[in-house]
Amino acid sequence: MSAVPVRAVNAAHALITRLQARPQMHSVRVETTVDGTGEFVHSLVCSIHPKAPAAVRARVPDEVDGFTVRSEPWPRSML
Repeated sequence: MSAVPVRAVNAAHALITRLQARPQMHSVRVETTVDGTGEFVHSLVCSIHPKAPAAVRARVPDEVDGFTVRSEPWPRSML
């Protein structure tokens, strides 16, 4: 079993800080997958609440500190 690298956690924190939004307006998590060679790959997943200002959505980058950022829709069950 592998722990999430500190670099990935720090990148998630940097993304949260960059969003400049209340905690209720966003969700950021580190996702771990396995590539074709059996190596762990870490990326960031970000969801923005539909009622968040457009400026928050505009602050979501494609990458933070070498980690890819993927945007996902806000879960309907959380509205």
